[in-house]
Amino acid sequence: MRIAGKEIGFKRTVLANCRLTEIAPDRNIARFFQEKISSTDYAEAQMAAAQFISVLNEGYEQAKRFEDPGYTPAPIPADALLSLTDEEFSELYNEALRVYMSDGKTTVEVEAPKGKKTAKPRR
Repeated sequence: MRIAGKEIGFKRTVLANCRLTEIAPDRNIARFFQEKISSTDYAEAQMAAAQFISVLNEGYEQAKRFEDPGYTPAPIPADALLSLTDEEFSELYNEALRVYMSDGKTTVEVEAPKGKKTAKPRR
């Protein structure tokens, strides 16, 4: 996804998991989602979501540096994410969550086949 002309990628890496552990209550990632991301306090939930996006982006940037030693990582800081619109922020969060939930595996979006016929009910 592109934000302000920069491609923002996400990857669930060991580093990303460690960073999430560092910001989670009692260093428990499950509690991070249960208590921070799901908080009824809007500010707390949005700040946690910004940290989550930033951590997965940092994982992506560091992995890219590992793959290409000449690459200079430029992870997006959590506070910069707070200047985005609600729509941009939500898109980034949803993409980061999708990557996190797929354990960082690359997924490919596919469209349903066109012209697919449906079976007629039997009598």
